[in-house]
Amino acid sequence: MALAKLLTQASGLGATLGPLLLKLPPKLMFDASVAAPFLTVLRGANAGDVVCEPRHSSWFDAGADALLADFRIARVAADPAVVAPAALPGAGAASNTGGYTVHR
Repeated sequence: MALAKLLTQASGLGATLGPLLLKLPPKLMFDASVAAPFLTVLRGANAGDVVCEPRHSSWFDAGADALLADFRIARVAADPAVVAPAALPGAGAASNTGGYTVHR
């Protein structure tokens, strides 16, 4: 599986590994029935910090926010922002981890 290979390779970075970035394509609409199983697998394989850069407007509603929060995944701002809400990070209270500000 590609995810397992990525995580194995990334683990070689040790303590220098920062958050894992899920950069989503602009055309990828939010679908909880697809996102939740993927995030379940991801969280089962990786307990570290994860951030998501969604670029479709459907990812900026309460359902998407709740799903990301449930999986402890911060939403980061996109640059350039494809939709206006993508310019702002979100999904909860901020904490600082290893030099990165992670919003949960």
